[in-house]
Amino acid sequence: MFSIGEFARHGRVSVRMLRHYDAIGLLRPASVDPATGYRFYQAGQLAELNRIIALKDLGFTLQQVQAILDEKVSAAELRGMLKLRRAEIHAHIETETARLARVVARLLTIEDEGRVPARGVAIKRLVPVRVAELSGTAAGFEPEAITPVIQPLYDDLWCKLCCAGVPAAGPAIAYYEEVPEGDGAVIVHAAVPVRTEVDADDRFDVVDLAEVERAATIIHHGSMDDVLSTGQALARWIDANGYRSVGYNREITLEWSPDPEQWVTELQQPIYAQEVHQMSAEPQIQMRAEQPYVAIRTRVPMSGLAGVGARLGEVFDYLGKGGVPPAGPPFFKYNVIDMAAELEVEGGVPVAEPVAGDGQIISGMLPAGRYATVSHVGHPDELLDVTRSLLDWATRQDLRWDVTAAEGGEHWAGRLEFYLTDPSQEPDMSKWETQLAFKLAD
Repeated sequence: MFSIGEFARHGRVSVRMLRHYDAIGLLRPASVDPATGYRFYQAGQLAELNRIIALKDLGFTLQQVQAILDEKVSAAELRGMLKLRRAEIHAHIETETARLARVVARLLTIEDEGRVPARGVAIKRLVPVRVAELSGTAAGFEPEAITPVIQPLYDDLWCKLCCAGVPAAGPAIAYYEEVPEGDGAVIVHAAVPVRTEVDADDRFDVVDLAEVERAATIIHHGSMDDVLSTGQALARWIDANGYRSVGYNREITLEWSPDPEQWVTELQQPIYAQEVHQMSAEPQIQMRAEQPYVAIRTRVPMSGLAGVGARLGEVFDYLGKGGVPPAGPPFFKYNVIDMAAELEVEGGVPVAEPVAGDGQIISGMLPAGRYATVSHVGHPDELLDVTRSLLDWATRQDLRWDVTAAEGGEHWAGRLEFYLTDPSQEPDMSKWETQLAFKLAD
C-alpha cells in the first residue's frame, strides 16, 4: 500500500489531482484510515491512473473518462483513440505535440502494466557524496514539468563548473524534494559529484548528500520524458516485495549522448521494509450482554470514514445536554460493508440505560452473544492489518461470523471498534489502544 504522497510520486501526478479524483469518484483510494482520514492506494491502481491521464490528455472531459473506464476500454482501443487524436491535431503548435508525447508515454505504461520485474532491480546502499548543484522549482513531478526546469539547470551548472576549474567526480545526479505548502510543486536539484575539498562559491551550491541505507534501483534506457514505464515497474516491484518508498527517487546519468534516446539512467528509490502489524495479543472469545447506545448512522464510501469519527462530538454533545454520562468508550459499528461502494457505519457511545434518539441521533442495542475480541496498542493506521489478522485467526479456528451476504454488501450483526484512549490525554497516536469485537454466529 502507498500513501497518497507516495502514490502521486509513482504516478507522476499531484496530490491535489488525486484528491480531486477521489472527490468526484473517478479514482477512489484502496482504503482510508477511519481515524486520520489518510488515503492509501495499491500498486495495481497505477493502471487505472494511467488510463485516466491518457484519456484526459486525449481531450476527454472527466465525465467522459468515467464513462469510458466503465466500459473497460483496452490498451489497444486507447491506442486507436490516440491515432485518431494525432491526426486531428497534427497541425497544432509544438506544445500540442508535447502533449501527445505524454499520452504515448502513458499508453506504453498501460501496455506494460502489471509487470513486476523479476530481474533488473537491485537493492543498494547509497554512499554519502558531495555534489555541486543548482536548483529550481517545477510545478509538479510530471516529466513535462521537470524537463524544462532541469535541462537549463544542467547547462548552466556545467558551464559554471568549467569556469571554476572544478572537474566532475562522478556521473550527474538529479534529486527532488517537495515544496512545503507547495501544492505539488517540486524542488529540482541538478547535481554533479565533486571532490570533498570543493566548497561552495557564488556560482553554485555544494551539498553533502547523506548515505541512504537501502535503495531499490533499476536501469532506464532512453529519454527521461519516457521514464514513466520504468518508474512504475520499479514501484510495482517495491510493493510486491514488501517495501515502502521514501520520498522521491534519485536519477543517475550513467551514459549521456546528444540523442536522448541513447541515455542510460539509473533510478534509485530509497525504501524501507514494510512492517506487517499483527495483533498485540491473542484474540479471546467473550460472552457479552446487551448494551444500549446512542449513535449517528450514515452511509459513506471508504474515503468518508474520517467524517464519521468527526461527528462523534455530536453524540457526546447530545448526551451532555440530556445529562446522560457515557457508559463506555466510543466505537464504530460497521453494519453493512461493501468496499467497492458504500459502508453503513454508526459512530456511537454506550449508555447505562436506553436513551431516546432525536433527529440524526439514533438509539440502539448492541446484541448479546459471543464475540471474538482483540486489543491493539498502536497507530490507527495499523488497524487494517490487525483486522485481517483477526479474520484469519477465526478462519484457522473454524469460527463463523454473524454475517450474511445480501444486496448492498456484507451485513454484520456486530462488528465493533472501541477506541479506548482519550486523545486529549494521550496525543501520541502510536500509544492509542483499540479493541476489536466481532460477533460470532450462534
